[in-house]
Amino acid sequence: MGYFIPAAHLIHLEGQSERTTPHAAVFEKKLRGELLFYTKHYSPKIIQRIKRIRGIEAQWRIACLWLAALFVREDEMKRTKRIKYAVAARRYR
Repeated sequence: MGYFIPAAHLIHLEGQSERTTPHAAVFEKKLRGELLFYTKHYSPKIIQRIKRIRGIEAQWRIACLWLAALFVREDEMKRTKRIKYAVAARRYR
């Protein structure tokens, strides 16, 4: 049984529960959820296409980030992106 409290307020502190978790682990969890969604709503043939396209996209972005690093110093944001795309490339293999 649920209750409704009209005077209640909620403050969402974005990402606070995961702030000490490594970026790769957080992104891996998100990708697992994404793949679960695909499994529930799409055929295996479509899922394979999605995985192939997402894997190619991740590899392309990794290559672009490495190429950019030749000309511009890599900052924390770019390093985080590279980690995320490496996880995606591995997951969508």
